[in-house]
Amino acid sequence: MKFFFGIILSLFTCSVSLAQTYSLDHYLETAKSNSPLLKDLRNQIASNQVDSLRLLAGYKTQVNANSAGLYAPIIGGYGYSEPLLNEHTLNALLAANQAIVSKKNINTQIEAITLQSLSIGNTSKISEQDLKKAITAQYITAYGSLQQLKFNREVVELLSKEEDLFKKLTRANVYHQSDYLTFLVTLKQQQLQLLQSRQQYKNDYSTLNYLSGIADTSMIELQEPAIQITYPPEINNSIFFRQYKLDSLKLVNSRQLVDFSYKPKVNVFADGD
Repeated sequence: MKFFFGIILSLFTCSVSLAQTYSLDHYLETAKSNSPLLKDLRNQIASNQVDSLRLLAGYKTQVNANSAGLYAPIIGGYGYSEPLLNEHTLNALLAANQAIVSKKNINTQIEAITLQSLSIGNTSKISEQDLKKAITAQYITAYGSLQQLKFNREVVELLSKEEDLFKKLTRANVYHQSDYLTFLVTLKQQQLQLLQSRQQYKNDYSTLNYLSGIADTSMIELQEPAIQITYPPEINNSIFFRQYKLDSLKLVNSRQLVDFSYKPKVNVFADGD
């Protein structure tokens, strides 16, 4: 009786927890928003934008102001001698520095930061594709486990209904008691298989939540995956081919930066006391 009560309770819990449904798009969007890798790549792009502003600001006129003051009091005839050391001393220095850099040099440095941001953005798209592939594969696996769970549940429900009828026919000597016991063994095997399939779906569903960054232990029924056939883009528009193009541009830009590093540099200084 305890075994059958446990089976009924688990079936009830399973049916209640699977009342709500989620689609594949829900997990794809949640995974993209929760992915720490994609967040880090977005932060790197934002950081490069700040670096561009810092680079432009660094080539503007730099003004520094320094000051120093000294006060040496004489109290009751004790202290420093005023003829030897001024009682009050105040020094101030204002310095201005302007680097003379060609506009082409500045544009080359900005281009290096821009290419780095484009490369990070392209890497983000590749990582997003890999994440989408992993989420979709795990979603299909979990959905298959769910269908197996539903099938086993229907089998158990059907056998449970037949069990009452079989018992009555056995008491009426229509079937032998051994046939009824064999039927009970089959029923318990199906019930055990139902528990195993439920556990399998729970594991697959937990893995799906883990990949999506969802901290939820409850089981939700998955909708049928609506997967549309998409054709691959042309080679020139592929994100993988674009990565090679960006790497080539970065190499050319690096050579230009090296050339500028060996050219003479001119700084203009101005001091005022």
